[in-house]
Amino acid sequence: MRTIKKKIIFVLVIMLMITIFSVNNAISTTANSPPNKPDLESPVSVTIHEQFYIQVSTTDPNGDDVRYGVAWDGDADDLEWTDYYPSGVEVSIPHTYHDYTDTQIGVKAEDTLGAQSEMKWNDISCPRVHSSQYQQSGSQSYSSEEESASQQEQSNS
Repeated sequence: MRTIKKKIIFVLVIMLMITIFSVNNAISTTANSPPNKPDLESPVSVTIHEQFYIQVSTTDPNGDDVRYGVAWDGDADDLEWTDYYPSGVEVSIPHTYHDYTDTQIGVKAEDTLGAQSEMKWNDISCPRVHSSQYQQSGSQSYSSEEESASQQEQSNS
C-alpha cells in the first residue's frame, strides 16, 4: 500500500512539473507584436536655420515602451532615434534644416524587444527664402515689386 502511495505521489509530482514547465514555456514564447504605425504631425514648409517640431505617437499592442526613429531626409536607412517612451504618449521632436530641400520626413516606432512598425511619411519643404525676407547686414533688401520698379528706373536712366 505504501508503495502505491509513493508511486501515485511520484506521478502527481511529475505531472505538476510538466504543467508548470508547459505554462512557463507558453508565457515565454508568446509572440511580441510590433508597435502600430505611428501618427506623425509635421509642418508642410519650414524656414532654413529655424528649429521646428514634429509630433509622433503610437501604441504597442503588448504595452511595451517605444522609441521613434526619424528619417529627416527621406532615407529610411538613416534614422535618428529618440529615447524610449510609454506606449500612447505623444512626443515632440525638434529639428533644424541647414540646406534648402524638398523631401520627406519618415518615422517608425520600435518596442523594447526590437519589433518595429511600418514607416509613416510626410512631405516637407524648406524652400529658398526670397531676398526680401532676409535683411543682410549692410545690404539693402527689396520686395519683388520694389526690385522690379528699381530695375525699370535704372534701365530708363
